[in-house]
Amino acid sequence: RCNSMVKSWLLNSVSKQIYKSILRFNDASEIWKDLLTRFHITNLPRSYQLSQQIWSLQQGSTDLATYYTKLKTLWDELDGADCAETC
Repeated sequence: RCNSMVKSWLLNSVSKQIYKSILRFNDASEIWKDLLTRFHITNLPRSYQLSQQIWSLQQGSTDLATYYTKLKTLWDELDGADCAETC
């Protein structure tokens, strides 16, 4: 029953062209996976930029706490940039 409700919601939320192509799926999860692959937006350029910043970051004259905070911020941002599967 839940599957039917979600499937109905998905089918009624897309354009006619997409509707025709996903109508063949029996399961809402199959529809969702198909839509995810169609509209998956990668954050590859941002991930690359963050990786470069991490690799080139140097402590220099900054104290360890400031350096670590900057590095941790970049790591967290990189982790968030790879959220395409869960976002």
